[in-house]
Amino acid sequence: MPFDGNKFCKEKNAAIVKVLIASVPQLKLLSLILWHRIFNLLGDHLASNAEDILVNTMLCKHLTDVTHHLYSDVNGSADYRCELRALFQVDYLSEAHLSIGSVLCLNTFTLFVHHLAGKVHLRRETEQINYNLCKMPLAGLVKLRHVAEWAVRKELERCRRFIRENMFLQNTETRQKLYAAHAKCELFEEQIIVQFVWLKDYTSSPGTLEVTEDQQYRERGLLYISDEAFECFKILENLRVQQMNLSRLSGSNMKASFADNG
Repeated sequence: MPFDGNKFCKEKNAAIVKVLIASVPQLKLLSLILWHRIFNLLGDHLASNAEDILVNTMLCKHLTDVTHHLYSDVNGSADYRCELRALFQVDYLSEAHLSIGSVLCLNTFTLFVHHLAGKVHLRRETEQINYNLCKMPLAGLVKLRHVAEWAVRKELERCRRFIRENMFLQNTETRQKLYAAHAKCELFEEQIIVQFVWLKDYTSSPGTLEVTEDQQYRERGLLYISDEAFECFKILENLRVQQMNLSRLSGSNMKASFADNG
């Protein structure tokens, strides 16, 4: 028998109207039951794939697996069909009833996933970062030193360019900025920037020189900073993380009780 789209739509609309008029409490109850089943379904999946999710976070593959189980274990279950018959108050489920039940199940799952994602995002935005530079692995220290050397080079170039472009101007304010830029250049060149030939023999952390050395051009234009300057940048990095934690705390709904619980 050929599929009659008009008849199907009419049956579906009639069933929806019937539920909205006479069975709203039952619809809410069924939605709560679906929510609980989806919660258990996702929890079981996380428990059985804990190691993979811990390494890769929850990928689309995992959501696809959960959606498959949603259709096979929830939407296609005998219990759900029984609940749909009670919702529509019928002894036999038509294609329209099954279609509405499938949409209800999938939309509840979508709403649950979005709700869960919002909770995870909020937690990531507000939780404190446990960060200790003393325990940072060498790979992290290597990158931190390279970024610090890059920042010193960029600031040194900026100061030199400002001096070249404005050295003949007589404006009082500009002259003060020139003096400050010149003093900063002297500080960089005399106290912060060191030669690699000396640093590789006397640095307390030789492993942190690897990235900069590997990326040197033929002219060896990349700079190296002293250990003392590197320690200063590590302090600045710690302060940056503390500021991030304060920002996260200010956006947390627990900030009101912070003073009482601190």
